[in-house]
Amino acid sequence: MEKQILRIIDANFNRAIEGTRVVEDILRFVYDDKKSYLQLRNIRHHLAKIFSNMYEQLLTTRNSKIDPGRKVEERKYKNLSDILISNLHRVEESLRVLEEVCKLEFVEKVLKIKVLRYKIYDIEKRLLKIK
Repeated sequence: MEKQILRIIDANFNRAIEGTRVVEDILRFVYDDKKSYLQLRNIRHHLAKIFSNMYEQLLTTRNSKIDPGRKVEERKYKNLSDILISNLHRVEESLRVLEEVCKLEFVEKVLKIKVLRYKIYDIEKRLLKIK
C-alpha cells in the first residue's frame, strides 16, 4: 500500500475526530443539547473503532513537520455558531475523503464511513433548525 494513501487516511481521520469533538463540546457546554452531544460522541467512537486496527500503521506515515498545510492561516470566526457549522462541514468533508480513498484498499470500511457521514448530515440539519 502506498504511503501517500495512508497519509491521506491519517489526516482525514484525525480531522474528522477533532471536528466532531469540537462540535460535541459546543453542544454539551453551550447549548446543553445532550441528545446531539451523545450522538456525535457515538459517531466519534464508531469512527475510531473503524480505524483502530490501522492506528500504528497510520502513525508511522505521519510527518506533520513537513506537512504543507501546517502553515496555512486559520480561519477567523465571529461566534460559536460559526465554529459549530465550520466543524460540521470539516467532519463531512473528511468522511467523504475517507470514503473515497478507502475504496482503493479498504473497501470493507467504505459503507461504515458512509453511514456516519449521513448521520452527520442529519444532525447538521436538525441543529441548524434549533439555532
